[in-house]
Amino acid sequence: MRHHTLLLFALLAGLLFARAQPVLDVQVTDSHTGAPLAFAHLYLKADGSGAATGLDGAGHIGLKRRGMIKDTLLVSYIGYRDTALEVSLKASSPVKVSLRPEPVMLDMATVSGAASSLTAREIIRRAVRSIRKNYSREAVYLDVFYRESFLEDDNWAELNEAAARIYYTRYPQKGYVRRSFRLYYKEDYSGKPTNRPDTRPLMLTNAQYFKYYNTSQDQCKAIGARLSENLSEKGVSPLVQGGPLGLTAADKVKYLADFFDPKLMDDYQYAKNGAALIDGRACFVISVKPRAGVKGIHQAWNKKVHYPIFAGTVFIDMESFAVASFQCQLSAEVDFGGYQKHHAWQYFPDISTVRVDYQEIGGLWFLKRIATRQLVRKHTHGARWMSYDYTLERELWVQQVEAEGVGPFDDDDPALFKDQQNAMLAKFPDHYDAPFWDGFERSSRYPPLPPEARQQLEAKTPLALQWGRWFRQEALPPPRAPEKADSIALGEGRYLGDEYRWMGNYSDSLTQAYINSENAFFYNALVPFKKEQFMAYRKVVNTIAWCDTLNDNSGKPIVTRGFGPEGNPGWIEESGDGTFLRMIINQEKDIRAGQRIRKMRLSPDRERVAFLAAYPGEGRAVCYLKNLDSQEVTDSLPARIQELHWMNDSLLVYTVEDHTRRAFRLYSYSILQKERQLLLETPSRRFELEFAELPGSPGAFLLNCTSIEGSRLYRLLSGGAHPALQLLHDEAYYSYSLQESPEQVFVLARREGQRSVLLKINKADVSEKEALIVSEPDVVLDELLLTKNYLLVKAIDQAVVRLYKYSRSGEWLGEIKMPEEHCSIHLDKPIDPDGDICALEYSSPNTPPGTYRIHLSNDELAFQPGYCLEKEPGQKYRSQLHFVTAEDGRQIPLRLTYREGLKGLSQAKGILLIVYGAYGAFNEARFDEYHRLLMDEEYIIGLAAVRGSRAMGWEWYR
Repeated sequence: MRHHTLLLFALLAGLLFARAQPVLDVQVTDSHTGAPLAFAHLYLKADGSGAATGLDGAGHIGLKRRGMIKDTLLVSYIGYRDTALEVSLKASSPVKVSLRPEPVMLDMATVSGAASSLTAREIIRRAVRSIRKNYSREAVYLDVFYRESFLEDDNWAELNEAAARIYYTRYPQKGYVRRSFRLYYKEDYSGKPTNRPDTRPLMLTNAQYFKYYNTSQDQCKAIGARLSENLSEKGVSPLVQGGPLGLTAADKVKYLADFFDPKLMDDYQYAKNGAALIDGRACFVISVKPRAGVKGIHQAWNKKVHYPIFAGTVFIDMESFAVASFQCQLSAEVDFGGYQKHHAWQYFPDISTVRVDYQEIGGLWFLKRIATRQLVRKHTHGARWMSYDYTLERELWVQQVEAEGVGPFDDDDPALFKDQQNAMLAKFPDHYDAPFWDGFERSSRYPPLPPEARQQLEAKTPLALQWGRWFRQEALPPPRAPEKADSIALGEGRYLGDEYRWMGNYSDSLTQAYINSENAFFYNALVPFKKEQFMAYRKVVNTIAWCDTLNDNSGKPIVTRGFGPEGNPGWIEESGDGTFLRMIINQEKDIRAGQRIRKMRLSPDRERVAFLAAYPGEGRAVCYLKNLDSQEVTDSLPARIQELHWMNDSLLVYTVEDHTRRAFRLYSYSILQKERQLLLETPSRRFELEFAELPGSPGAFLLNCTSIEGSRLYRLLSGGAHPALQLLHDEAYYSYSLQESPEQVFVLARREGQRSVLLKINKADVSEKEALIVSEPDVVLDELLLTKNYLLVKAIDQAVVRLYKYSRSGEWLGEIKMPEEHCSIHLDKPIDPDGDICALEYSSPNTPPGTYRIHLSNDELAFQPGYCLEKEPGQKYRSQLHFVTAEDGRQIPLRLTYREGLKGLSQAKGILLIVYGAYGAFNEARFDEYHRLLMDEEYIIGLAAVRGSRAMGWEWYR
C-alpha cells in the first residue's frame, strides 16, 4: 500500500503513483527483526520522483523520465540510518532495502524524566489526560492556506486553493462524538449552484472517507479562493466537500477520535517504536493498529465512528506529553465488509491517509498542518469503469495563530463556510481577487507548486486565466429577455424569459458547455431562488412521506437494490417486512466487470429475470436471461436492445436499435426452443418503433411504427412459439393510448389538423373502424379508461384538465367536476374489472397526491390521501392561467401559482419559470412540497408551454 509523504518532502505533492507509466517497486524492512517499515520515504535522486511505503512496507515510485537505466535511491525513516543505494530502474522484482536502527541521541536525563518505563498505552493515556494543559482552552483565530490537488494517474487534472481565517474552538471537545451527528447539520447555509462542469464525479467527499465533524461553533471565512479548470481525460471531477473545515475535522486530538478515544483504546494495539526528534523536540514514537481479531466492520460512512479503523504512528513529546504529530491510514487489516468490497454508493478509497502536525507557541500547542490523501485504483471493486488511478490530496497550512480579541464571525457574512457538509471551494467566493493572489503567491506564505504541476495544468490555458473563469458576477442586474420566440410577454412591454435557460432540447453535456461559456448570465438567472432552495429541500425531506393508506404491497414480495447474504451487491427480493428472500441479480457474478444494469423484467411466474446491461457511455446493451431457481445466467442476447417485455413465462419480445438509437426491429425469443424470430422491421429510416405494455392489461402490448406522417399501430397476438402481429390502423393516425375489451380495441390518436380522435376497432375485422369522438382543435384527449359500461376520457381543454364521461358507443354523458379547476389527474385502472368503479390519481397545489374512487353510475367521488404531511399547509395557493402570444401568433399557456394574499408581482421576490412543454399542452398543476415552501417565501411559480413536441403531433416534434 502507499502512504502520504513525510513532512520533509511534503511539497513533492505531484510525485504520485501511476501504473500507466514505469514504476519502481521497493520493499523496506527492519534489518534486525525483518518487520516491514511503514511511512518510510523513498526518493530517486536523478529522476526526482518519490513515494512513501504503506503498512506492508511496500512503496511504488512512478518514474517521471523514460529511458533511464539506473538511479540512486534514497531511503529515510525516523529512528533508522538513512540509506542510499544504486538501483536498476528496469528491475522486474521489488528492490529490497533493510534499514539499520539508529537511536536518536537524546539527553538521558530527558528520557528518564519522561518516564521511559511507561508502556505505549500508558503514554497515549497520559497524552490524552494532558490535553487540557497542553492545548489552548480558549478559541483562537487560525490564518490558513488550503489546497486541493486532483490527479489522474500522475497527471494533474485540477487544482483549487483558498486563503481563509478559522474561528477554532477550544481543546478538547470531550464527548463531542456522541452529539456531533446531531449538531453537525445546519440549515442556515444559502446554497449556490456548483460551477464545475457536468462531469462524472468521483465521490471522495470526506477527507477521511468516514464522517468526522467539527463543532457547530467552528467557523471558516474565505478570504480568497481560486479554481483551475478540470483537465481530466475522462471528464472525472472530485466531489470535494467541507473546504478547510473538512480537514480540521481530522484533528483527532481535539475530538478524542479513534486511537485517542478512551472508549476505543481497548480495540487498538499500541507499541513503542523508539524515539525521534520532531522540530527539535524529543518524542516517543508509538505505533498503533487495530487489535488482532477485529473484523467485519459495519461502520456506516455517515455515522460516528465506533470501530478501530486506522493504523499509523503517533509522536508524543517526552517532556509535556503533548501529541506533536500523528500519521495514519485506513488499516488494511480491517475487513470493511460491503463498504470496501463494493465502495458503497461512494468509491471506497484503496488508500486513505491522514497526517496532522502541531506546533508549540508560548507553552501551548496549536495546529500546524493537516494533510489527507485518498487513492482509488482503476479496475477495482466498484471502480471497474475507471481506466486511471485517481488521487485527491488536501492540505492545510496554519500560517498564523491569534489568541487575542477572538470572537465568532458574523453569521450573515457571505464568505462563511457555514454548512460544513456541503461547503465547496466551487461555491466561494463570488469573484476572483487577482491583486490579492498575485501578492500572496509572491510571499513566503505560499507553498510552491511542483514545476510539473504548473506545466501540466497550463497545457491549454495559463493558470492566470483559469483562476478567474469560474466566478460569477451576481451583483449584476438580472438580464432582461429580448422580445423573441423564447420569451413570454406579460404586458406593458415586459417579458419573462431568458435565452440562457431554454435548455430542454440539449444533452446534459451540451447544456453544461453552454452554461460554462455564458457563466455570469446563467448563474445570475438563478439568484432569485438560491437563498431558499437548500432549506426548502431539507424541509421537504422532513415533512412529507408516503402514507400507508394506499400501500397494498404489504404482503407481496418486492424487488429492490441491496446486498445479498454474502455482501454481494445487486437486486434482491424482499418480503413485505423487509426479510431477504433471494438474489435477483448478482452484480459481481451475473454481469461483466464495469457493466451497469439498465433495465430488468421479471417473468409473469417470477421464475426468470431478463435484464439489460451495458458499459457506461456505450449505447450497446446486452440482454441476459437468468433462472432464479438455479441462480444461473442461461442465455444472452448480444444486440443493441432498447425495450423488452415478457409475453408469457417463456417468451420474450424486444426491440433493437441502430447506431443512432432508433428502434428499428422487433424480435421474439423463445426460451424453451432457444431461438429468436424477427417480427417486424421498419420500412425505412423515417420510421421508429415504440413498444410498451398496456397499463392495467398484463400481456397486452402496443407497438407503434411511427413516422413524421403518423404511425402504424399493431397488437401482439399470443399463441404458438412466437407471437403474431395484427395491424390495427395505418399511418393516418399517431396513436398514444389504447384500451381493449374482448371484442374491441379503443385507441386514442391524433390525426391531421392536430385533432384528437377516439377510435373503436373491431378485433375480428380491423377494417371496421369508427371514430367515436373527434376533439376540437384546442382540446387534447390525453388518457383513456374503459369500464363495463363507460369510457372515461381525460382531456386538456384550453390548458385546463377536464374529465369527460362517454357511453361505450361514444355518447357524451357530461363532465365529472373535480374540486379544483387547476389540478393534475392520471387515470389509474378499474377497481372492479366487471363494474364501473375506477380510480384516478389526483393532486393540486393545495392537495397532496392521493386517489379518488369514482362510481361512474352516479359520479360519486371519494378521496383517499396518498402523501401524509407532518404539518398541514398553513397557506392556500392560487393559480391563474394566462395566454400570451409568441412571434408566430400562437397563444402560449402560462400558469402562475402563488400564495394567497400576495398582492401582485411587485410584492413577490421573483418568478421561477421552471418547466417547458408543448404548444397546446402543458405541465399539470400538481402538488409540489418544494414549490409550496418557495411560494411561502413569496415566490411565484410560472409554468409555460413554449416548445413543440410529439404531444401535439409530429410536425411540431420535428
